[in-house]
Amino acid sequence: MLRKALASLPKTLDDTYARILCSIDEVHRENALKILRWLAYSARPLQIEEVAEVIAVNIEDHPQFDPERRFPEPRDILTICSSLVTVGATEGSRDRVTREQIRLAHFSVKEYLVSERIRAGPASQYSIQEIHTNVSIAEICLAYLLQFDNPTSLTFRTFEEFPLARYAARYWTQHARVARKDMSATHLLIMELFLSKRDAYANWIRLFDPDRPERELDITESLEKDMKSIPSPLYYASLVGLIES
Repeated sequence: MLRKALASLPKTLDDTYARILCSIDEVHRENALKILRWLAYSARPLQIEEVAEVIAVNIEDHPQFDPERRFPEPRDILTICSSLVTVGATEGSRDRVTREQIRLAHFSVKEYLVSERIRAGPASQYSIQEIHTNVSIAEICLAYLLQFDNPTSLTFRTFEEFPLARYAARYWTQHARVARKDMSATHLLIMELFLSKRDAYANWIRLFDPDRPERELDITESLEKDMKSIPSPLYYASLVGLIES
C-alpha cells in the first residue's frame, strides 16, 4: 500500500505543477489561466484586488467589463490557483496603506508555464505564450477603460471602486506594443477607445498622463484635468508607439 502511494507521488517539479493544474476545478479553469497569465507577464507586481478585477472582464467575443462577474471577496481568487501563488504585504507608494500583493509562488512556476514541456503534458491547456498573453492583457485593460465612457465616469472613489483602473491606464500600451504581431482584436478595441468613445479616451488621459509617465496621478489630479485640453488620439498613438494602429 505504501509502495503504491509512493509510486503515485510526483517525481519532478514539472509533475508537481502539472498535478496542481490538472486538479483545478473545471469551472475555474478559464479564470485560473487568466490569473496565471497576468502574474507571469504583468508590468509590475499586482495587488489581490487588481487581479480579482481581471476575473470580471468577459473576454468572449467583444471583451467587456462585467461587475456581476466579480467574486464576493477579492481574496476568493486565492482558492483557484492553490499553491501556485503566494501573497505578501506591500506598502502603497502614495498613501502608505499596507496592501496584499499576489505573485507566482516561485520563478520555476513561470518557467514551467512558458516551457515546451507543459505543451506536451497533461496540463497543456495552461501553456502560456508571451505574445498571446500580452494580447489578452491589453484587451482586458482596454475593456476595463472603456467602461469609463461618459464625462462623469470618474469620481473620488474610482481607484477604490475600480482597483484595476490605474494599472490598465498606465500599462495597456506597453502590453499592446509587445502584442503587435497578433493584435487584430486589440486593434478594434484601440479604435474604439481612440475614435468611438471619446469620453473613455479623455478619461484614460485623466487617469494616466503619457506626457509625464513617471508621475502617478492621484484621483484629485485626474478629476481636475481639463478634458478640453487633452491632445488628439493621433498625438498619443504616436507618443506611446502605436501609430501603426
